[in-house]
Amino acid sequence: MIERSINSLSPPIYISSTGQKFDFAEYEIDADPAGENDIYLFCTEGIFGFNPVFISNAKDLQGDDVLEGPKRKGATKLLVHSQPKRPVVGLKDAEALLINELRPQLNVQKKARTGGSEKPDAPTHSKGHAS
Repeated sequence: MIERSINSLSPPIYISSTGQKFDFAEYEIDADPAGENDIYLFCTEGIFGFNPVFISNAKDLQGDDVLEGPKRKGATKLLVHSQPKRPVVGLKDAEALLINELRPQLNVQKKARTGGSEKPDAPTHSKGHAS
């Protein structure tokens, strides 16, 4: 779970078991933020925070059906982490770290179907700008 900040003006933050800090911008599920080095978390929202149901990097999202699976699982929010210009770890490693620690349902189901592959079925999504 990614906990809500006590300060409502602060963005959601997740600190991994390795100490890496992930800051997230929060969007409605239908938003279409643009960014090549972003990691998208499609989440359900609860009182205390956000539970990712699918995680993918922006480079793997193309087309218009990206929201189908996450919405079926109850996702209503999109959290976006933008990698810094000089990241501590690369985009794929950061994505894998979040998937391994947060265990989103759709990524875990794919991993089981593919016999342990780290790469989930990447739904497709057209890139544009946030509304």
